[in-house]
Amino acid sequence: MLAEIRAKVEAGKRLDRTDGRWLLTEAPLLDLGSLAQDLRFRMHPEKQVSFVIDSNPNYTNVCITDCQFCAFYRKPGDPEAWTLTVEQVLEKVESAAKGGATTVLLQGGHNPTLPLDYYMSIVRETRRRFPRVTPHFFTASEIMTMADVSGLSMPEVLTELPEAGPRCSRSACASASSPRRAALGLGWTYTARRTGRASSPPPP
Repeated sequence: MLAEIRAKVEAGKRLDRTDGRWLLTEAPLLDLGSLAQDLRFRMHPEKQVSFVIDSNPNYTNVCITDCQFCAFYRKPGDPEAWTLTVEQVLEKVESAAKGGATTVLLQGGHNPTLPLDYYMSIVRETRRRFPRVTPHFFTASEIMTMADVSGLSMPEVLTELPEAGPRCSRSACASASSPRRAALGLGWTYTARRTGRASSPPPP
């Protein structure tokens, strides 16, 4: 299978879902890394890399999705559950900016009690107060939660959040025909719902 995928890559052909699933679940890690390195140098021959200073604040650990891998979330009403206010989130962005961060990756649970304006305020105020910080906010699954809570469709929510992802435009968001297509088309992670249990979360 790896030889077939390597032949596709070398021929410049697009990998399909079967290829991707095999690479994710079966491919030997070192062979996969070697293939990725070969492709990287073919596309970018210079042996140079660049980095950004990033920060990953969490805005809530309240979540109803039950991802199998998560050791962070708490169900609504749990005594260890917490949600930051908009101002508390912005304090974390400010702290990151003062430390030299150029990107903030905001992460949180799927909290069904948060209104759409909560997320809009975070995006709007981050843009206004910290123009030199690139906000890297919200996965597709978080945006799906916003849609569920607000009663809007996912494309409508995406239209309201053009700043939330670098690949998002109003026309692309509005034309997305399904949540999955919108998520994949805009470069966000699509998270499947699973079951699991978390360990103790960190304090805010």
